[in-house]
Amino acid sequence: AVVAREQADAEQIGEPIVHDSMHTRCMCHPNALVTLGRVPRTPLAQTSVRDALDSALIALTAAGCDSPRLDAELLLADAMGVDRAVIVSDPGRGLTPEQARRFQTSAMRRAQREPVAYILGTKGFRTIDLIVDRRVLIPRPETEHLVEAALELPQGARVVDVGTGSGAVAL
Repeated sequence: AVVAREQADAEQIGEPIVHDSMHTRCMCHPNALVTLGRVPRTPLAQTSVRDALDSALIALTAAGCDSPRLDAELLLADAMGVDRAVIVSDPGRGLTPEQARRFQTSAMRRAQREPVAYILGTKGFRTIDLIVDRRVLIPRPETEHLVEAALELPQGARVVDVGTGSGAVAL
């Protein structure tokens, strides 16, 4: 441990005590002495939904994502293996270290502008979930309108699906 009286002047006052579960915090006193203290580390498991979402929201907003909150909620729900409603309804819920790592990896991929559907591996389309990856075009919301219009065609009408993409229209 070291006590500093001025910036250039320090004296040794003994060996520091090392604790694996602790890290050091410096505290300044009015008489200009600096004391080293020990505070417990916050385990990754104690990261809350709120804290995880807040940090991802900052990164995704800075990356220019169009819907950073929705993206972060979807990625966190996937990392935790829960429905998005759980994320919204219980912001104080804790994450396990594995869930936090999975979410951090997904959020980093999204911050690099990878589509959420590719990160999750699925995309909802009408009443089905399609499996998607980089080899498949992600169905756009407008495509659902196209299907709705096609369903209103008279029976026996012929439709040609050119440039199938994910195959969502045919399904």
